[in-house]
Amino acid sequence: MGHSPSKENPEWQTLKDHVEGVTNRTEEHVRYLIPKIPQLTVYARLTGLLHDLGKYRDDFQLHRLKWHPHEERHDPDLEEKACPHSDAGAKFLERRLRLQPLEQWPVADLEERQELQFVIANHHGALRDVVALNDRLNKSEINEVMGLVKKAVQDTPELVKLLKGPWNPYRWRPRSGLS
Repeated sequence: MGHSPSKENPEWQTLKDHVEGVTNRTEEHVRYLIPKIPQLTVYARLTGLLHDLGKYRDDFQLHRLKWHPHEERHDPDLEEKACPHSDAGAKFLERRLRLQPLEQWPVADLEERQELQFVIANHHGALRDVVALNDRLNKSEINEVMGLVKKAVQDTPELVKLLKGPWNPYRWRPRSGLS
């Protein structure tokens, strides 16, 4: 699940529906604000698709949403506890940055290359700077994050298409059956 019922929306929202809605709204905003740079719409879609990657974690589903992801049911008696989710998409992009040779980047400055990571990791606020971003990302394990990417691709296959684009500095060549 992406969101539990609230006053604004009394229905459960699937993670797929939430991510697609955020992705489409992000792209619309970018097209409206910066219509002459079409590549930004691709970055907007990538950011939208990855912003809640950490919500695929069972701990998030169980302890933040009180949802049993494998039984597909709500359980109000589950213990509520803090579970990060905004780190996973940013950690995935960090991994892509490390694997991509610097000369293939249109921008050589490291801080500029971290902007999408920062946007994803900070989409609920609280990050002050790149140092805080790196501290958060150092707490995430890349193997776990890659498992979350596999789950996300099942919901939104567009993610693989965006990551494979030759224009994309985050270009991805999956090794484990994702194509």
